[in-house]
Amino acid sequence: MKYFGFEPSAAEPAEIYLFRWPAGYKEFMRKHYPQFFSGPACVFREDGKLVIAIRASRRKTQQNLRHELTHVVLASNLSRVPPWVDEGLAQYFEPGPEPGTVDAKWLREVRKNFQLDTMPSVYELIVKRPAQEFDRRWYRASWSLVHFIVDRDGVDVLVRYARMIGAGEQEGVAFARCFNESPPSMDAAWRKYAFSLEPGPP
Repeated sequence: MKYFGFEPSAAEPAEIYLFRWPAGYKEFMRKHYPQFFSGPACVFREDGKLVIAIRASRRKTQQNLRHELTHVVLASNLSRVPPWVDEGLAQYFEPGPEPGTVDAKWLREVRKNFQLDTMPSVYELIVKRPAQEFDRRWYRASWSLVHFIVDRDGVDVLVRYARMIGAGEQEGVAFARCFNESPPSMDAAWRKYAFSLEPGPP
């Protein structure tokens, strides 16, 4: 909460379900929460409580918790979170233990996509919606772009951008006002940053 500058909110009851095996996770979700079932982790509100269900190893469980709880914090404090900001920040915290730890595998994927010219542009990211349409390239692009912006401008700029979008501002206008440049002008600096970034510990 403090990292984003949000005021602390009242405690909310939560239930966390951890599954070691995919079969148990799928059976539980399909039986109890079929409307929310998607991917290896789910987070949602039901009957006045927060529910988090995760299928992963011990290490991945910690990573998935960081990812999903970031979604919860953002959704609880912002009326609308652009998909690239939402997924980018969730991945920014996911590797841990420190915010912004660089996953070496993700960084290789980002560089390869830049080299193959398959990386979505900044403009494509800001108009892409919803997040359910993201594939692996889009997730990694969101992570990389958010990492670049947080390092360069700070997380408060992304929060301000999300607040403007939530207030009904058009994406391109909000982007220009928050970052003082157009999406195309950011592309080159983003690419250069990706190739200068150092991976974190394995």
